[in-house]
Amino acid sequence: MNELALTKQIKDDLNLIHNVRLRRLSLALDCDTNLVDKVWRDLHLDRFDDPADLNDIRDAVASYDSAVKHVKRLIKLLEGLPVSEEERLLVARSDFIKTSIRTLRDLNDELVSLHAHRQSILDRNPSAGGSDPRANLLAELVAVIFEKTNRKVAFGLLDGEPSTLFCKAVRDVLLICDNKRSVEEFDVKISSWRQPARKAFESRRLNTN
Repeated sequence: MNELALTKQIKDDLNLIHNVRLRRLSLALDCDTNLVDKVWRDLHLDRFDDPADLNDIRDAVASYDSAVKHVKRLIKLLEGLPVSEEERLLVARSDFIKTSIRTLRDLNDELVSLHAHRQSILDRNPSAGGSDPRANLLAELVAVIFEKTNRKVAFGLLDGEPSTLFCKAVRDVLLICDNKRSVEEFDVKISSWRQPARKAFESRRLNTN
C-alpha cells in the first residue's frame, strides 16, 4: 500500500470510529446524530486527547528533551577534536567520525521535531490542579445538548452515584468516549463524572444570577 492509499485508509478508519461514536452518543443522549456532531465540532473536542495518553506523552517529551541535549553535547565533543587528530583520521582514510557527526545532526533534527510535536499536544491540553480538560468538555457537550433539547442541567448524587438525568448522561458519555483517567496494566479507570458535571452545572447557575 502506497503512502497516499495508507493516508486515505487512516482517514477512513478515523471517520468510521467517529461515526460509530456519534451514533452511540446520540442514543445515550436521546437526540439526533447531527446535533451531537455539530456540538462536538463547535467545542473542538478532536483537539483534546485522552488524559491517560497524555501521561505517556509527558514522559516522551522529557525523554526527547534529554536525548536532544545529549546528542548536541556529543556532536560538540566530536567537532572539538584536535586538528592533529583530524589529520590522523584523514591519513588513515577513516571518515567514520565525520559520517557519525552527519548522522547525529540528522538524529538531532528528528528528535527536535518529535519533541516539538509531542509538546504541542501537551500545550493544547492544558491541565492544572489535576483537572481533566477533555472530561470537562464532554460534560459541556452533554449540557449544551440538554439545553438544545429543553432538558434541565441539574447536578445531584445519591450514595456516590448520579441521581439526575444530566449527571447520568455525563457518566455514560465519559464511558462511551473512553475518557481514561489512568491506565495501569489491566486496570483502566474512566474519569469521574462528578467534577466535570458539577463544573458544567455551576457555570450555568452562575450565568443565571
